[in-house]
Amino acid sequence: MIHFSSLRASGPPQPLSARIFRPLLALLLGAGLGALAKALDGLPSNALPFLLERLDLRNVFSRAGIWALIGLILSVYASSPRRAALNVFAFFAGMTTAYYLYSALIAGFFPARYAMIWFGLTLLSPIPAVLCWYAAGQGRVALMLSTLVVAALFSMTFSFGWFYADAVSPVEAAVFIAALVVLRKKPLEMLIMTLGGCALVAAAADRTQDGVLPGVTLMGEPVGGMTEDGVRAAACAWAESRLAEKTLTLHSGGETFAVRPEDAGLVCD
Repeated sequence: MIHFSSLRASGPPQPLSARIFRPLLALLLGAGLGALAKALDGLPSNALPFLLERLDLRNVFSRAGIWALIGLILSVYASSPRRAALNVFAFFAGMTTAYYLYSALIAGFFPARYAMIWFGLTLLSPIPAVLCWYAAGQGRVALMLSTLVVAALFSMTFSFGWFYADAVSPVEAAVFIAALVVLRKKPLEMLIMTLGGCALVAAAADRTQDGVLPGVTLMGEPVGGMTEDGVRAAACAWAESRLAEKTLTLHSGGETFAVRPEDAGLVCD
């Protein structure tokens, strides 16, 4: 039986002001980043300053790696597993709510299916938050947990195979390196954690070698191991998700109309 209390001890009790302020700060941070992500998503890349365009922040915020890193930071630096769960939940609640409020109130549409998925993930977020908090502890179990965290971050930020790895973007590579820093351990444990996490992902990809080669991505999403039909379905799902978050502006007879692509009959086939 695993005694999690032996992996990492909770910090000293916090004053009431800190117990209220930190989750509130996480909520506001999530809301700000969620609104920013949605605002960037609605802008053409060439409308951004040169540096932001080169960093490809529009696509970075549309992928999971950056959000997983923020959740990891909030978890590891919490004073207890309970506080980690609360802070991470507050962050994702703020992020998801702000993102879809912006979509509904400013962009003029509400992709209900994707909103439900994100709100579902938000409800589940305290579970990985607690595991990440213990992953920063000591001992074999903590090392195993941290290896799984590294594997998850590696799969989100790299295209990979047994003998190659390529970062999806420079920012994604920085996200992965930052995660290693947050989970820092003794040199030998760092080596085991990093190589073990990468090997787990490569091994999982190798089991699906009958389809698309491991590590192949489509618009930043992994499609390694998928069949041709699977890739086609993934491409349509990606296109439909993007279409669901856009509006078409039509001009006719001096009037302007805002139309959702699906209402205009635009579909992916």
